[in-house]
Amino acid sequence: MCDNFGFRHDGSRSNKTSSANNISEPKNTILIVGYCAPTTLGAKIGRGDKEVSIFGTVHEVKAEVKKIESFSGHADYKNLSVF
Repeated sequence: MCDNFGFRHDGSRSNKTSSANNISEPKNTILIVGYCAPTTLGAKIGRGDKEVSIFGTVHEVKAEVKKIESFSGHADYKNLSVF
């Protein structure tokens, strides 16, 4: 869901500014660490779309995008620490 970067878009000001203000900065890195549903903003960024719409405004994705696919949102922290 990429909630920490603000992709959830629940309408709060911090979510709007974090994603919209940082996605076009080449010095920034967006780290995708879990599954993103195919139609979400996180999935679009993760698959390499060069432009994305955030609240109706198109933004160029200039930030570096990295993925760590070894994390899962389905195990509890005890199981992950044992793993």
